[in-house]
Amino acid sequence: MTRPPMAPLVLLAALSAGVADVPARAGTPTIGDITPAGVPRGEATALTISGGNLDNNPRLLAPIPVEVGPAPEGQASDAGHWRLTLTVPADTPVGTYPVRVRTDDGLSNAVLLAVGQVPQVVEQEPNNTEDAAQAVTPPVVVDGEAADNDVDFFRFPGKQGDRLVIDVRASRIGSGLDPTVRLTTASGRYVASDDDSPGFLTDARLIVALPEDGDYLIELSDSQYRGANRPNYRLLIGAIPVADEVYPIGGRLGETVGLELIGGTLPDPVVAAVTLEAPEGTARLWPSIPGLLAGVPEFDIELPGALAIGRSPELREPADPEAPPLRVAPPATINGRLELEGDEDQFIVLVQPGKTYRAKVEAALLGSAIDGVLRVLKPDGGQIAQGDDAAIPLSKKGRNDAVTMNSPDPLTEFAVPEGVTEVTLALRDLSSRGGIGHPYRITVEPVEPTFEVELMAPEASVPRGGAANVPVNIARFGFDGPVTLSVVDPPAGLTVRAGVVPAGQTAGVISLLAAEDADLPGDPIRVVGTGQGPNGPIEVAAETMITFASLAGFPTNVRPQRGLPVANALPTPISVESPAGPIEVVQGFSAEVPLSLTRAEGAAAALEVEGVSPPGGLTVAKATIAEGATEGPVTVTAAPDAPLGPALVAFTAKGKVNDADRSFAVPAVAVEVVAPASLSLAVANVELKAGESAQVAGTLARKPPFTQEVTVSLDGLPAGVTAEPVTVAGDATDFTLTLTAAADAAAAEAAAKANAAFKLGDADYPPLSAPLTVKVAPKE
Repeated sequence: MTRPPMAPLVLLAALSAGVADVPARAGTPTIGDITPAGVPRGEATALTISGGNLDNNPRLLAPIPVEVGPAPEGQASDAGHWRLTLTVPADTPVGTYPVRVRTDDGLSNAVLLAVGQVPQVVEQEPNNTEDAAQAVTPPVVVDGEAADNDVDFFRFPGKQGDRLVIDVRASRIGSGLDPTVRLTTASGRYVASDDDSPGFLTDARLIVALPEDGDYLIELSDSQYRGANRPNYRLLIGAIPVADEVYPIGGRLGETVGLELIGGTLPDPVVAAVTLEAPEGTARLWPSIPGLLAGVPEFDIELPGALAIGRSPELREPADPEAPPLRVAPPATINGRLELEGDEDQFIVLVQPGKTYRAKVEAALLGSAIDGVLRVLKPDGGQIAQGDDAAIPLSKKGRNDAVTMNSPDPLTEFAVPEGVTEVTLALRDLSSRGGIGHPYRITVEPVEPTFEVELMAPEASVPRGGAANVPVNIARFGFDGPVTLSVVDPPAGLTVRAGVVPAGQTAGVISLLAAEDADLPGDPIRVVGTGQGPNGPIEVAAETMITFASLAGFPTNVRPQRGLPVANALPTPISVESPAGPIEVVQGFSAEVPLSLTRAEGAAAALEVEGVSPPGGLTVAKATIAEGATEGPVTVTAAPDAPLGPALVAFTAKGKVNDADRSFAVPAVAVEVVAPASLSLAVANVELKAGESAQVAGTLARKPPFTQEVTVSLDGLPAGVTAEPVTVAGDATDFTLTLTAAADAAAAEAAAKANAAFKLGDADYPPLSAPLTVKVAPKE
């Protein structure tokens, strides 16, 4: 079944009941927890969002339609708690969705909110013994918490032969709990247990056929009795249609994909079609598959995970196991599954000798049980490369200090030996497992010089009439050229200063400026980096990896976010403006950037201004803007070897306003790093006869404040021709070179050049040069 694409981010105002009206800017909102951690669709649910600065006209942002209502009677909101009722439409796909709070002060961090389809109850303490077990009636979701060494018990009635799912969702909803679950009869007879279920991160899931009529007990706790970092869980109990496998586990954006669902509580395979469309900012899709296809019309079929959305052509392994291996021309994505224990799937990839390729497996992080091992083989069976667990960069991509997450999904790069035009990709499970629940995707592509654009902030709050600076990291993979940053179609009221990340450098910035009447709803903006590669233009959309759950410091639930959600915030008491530029900065010297300030009444504080990760070769000296002053300069200095060309420099201003430390973003300024001087000659060619002289005039065009003495000389002259170096004084620009041909100089012609030599600081500056063709004519 095809469902229309999800709506774009929806912004809905909360009703004002119980929410204090705070006119002054208190700081951007933050979310620490949402309780309960999910809602049943189609039903108004009381919700508490806990965190900070939540009391200035809060609204909820979500990638699905939502309806926000007032808190239940008697429940008031405050800065630390926004209490509301939330309703999502009854046809919303079951899954987890990132949500944020937008207030008049800006935009919060993202937290996952689960959407379910069965009645929901909240865990009631004390339920930490069998005798105190909380009674529930399936189908049900219990929304609870197991902090520290808490153990929770639940009792439910069942009948012999009932096929149930008992699914503890923790890391999948952004929790730091590592759950373990145990099922017994009320009399204590063991039925089943689970800890880490393959394909479910650190979560636990049972699918059981009940052995007898009567009551059953569920025991749930953290496996190490140290539940922390938002130790929430959602316990699903019931004869709900759930699949152990959806195949394929992804597809190409915009295409309609035929899906096969098997295993779990499904008695027979189910086939459905889904169109892979998703709003800006999302990289995965929760489809809605009606349970009617499985004979359970009152429910949708729940999937192991969201579907991946790819960009390459998609292929599937042959359905006939006796068919020859699929032949693939990169770039392409292969969809397959390990259908039997010990299975190893093989594919032929057409390659070019001497070229490097990348093969990436997606499985475990998409809900598959595979712990993959990928081999790359030559036609004679010899191994070229092997990939096992891969380190996924979460932040500071491409750098030695990158923050990474260890993934069971393999990735390998391999160089094709000479004479080899095809290789075999062979994928198996590390423990030789297979069967239902073992689908995968392999993307193989040539390794070309490229880069990635990483936003070093997951969201931005831009004060009206002010600015916000977002650092950008350029991860370079064989590409060393300049990267131009831009925002595609910024919304009304938002202007952008981006610019160029110089060749070979990684640090960039974009400045977002909001008009005084801007109304930026929090939708993601599309940030793009472009560069000129060896085979044509390279265009890369920016991403951020967001960690929603971690366990003992190790990330367990990480999702990519495409684009940058942006909302406006209240005006700040001080706004600092800067010129757009460009401002010339001479290598080895400094230039002043004039700043102007607009101060609200009472905001007369002195400010310290400093640079925000300036590009390599540029430094920003700390500057002080005096108390009450409305203007002041900041100094940018270029090192003698600073890369020539455009760059972008952003600043931040800090001061104590109304007894509180405050920071104010200063919009980035475009600078142009230039050489201290340029050298030119009045002519490009000179001819002289043996025994004669000729003069060539030249100009040394200086860039203030460069006043060093410069020595100009000629080299590469024909044999028998000489020219004495000349000195150009610090206050001079013009010079004359005299060339003399010896009386016995032979006829000749040479490509000579004039060189201007000088020092910047204690180091020799690379000589400036100008070409000069010198010809010696025969003597008459």
